Amino acid sequence: MTIYLSLNELHDLLSKPSLSGIPMLILGNKIDKPGALSKQDLTEQMGLKCINGRDVCCFMISCKNSINIDTVIDWLVKHSKWMN
Repeated sequence: MTIYLSLNELHDLLSKPSLSGIPMLILGNKIDKPGALSKQDLTEQMGLKCINGRDVCCFMISCKNSINIDTVIDWLVKHSKWMN
């Protein structure tokens, strides 16, 4: 998925009133591949620092190499309590 498509999806999610205030997790996958975006580049290109009114977290991951998968699971468990 390109940044352009991801950005459109993000804006679509942010515009839904039913999702207002819900914590958001952004994952940059395949960081093991040459040419992968850095966390800073992903954050800037997606405009994540401009999102207000909710917890926004960005992790760079590699499922292939199990990088940050445990951190993502911890975040999901912690924030699943938000829904209850």
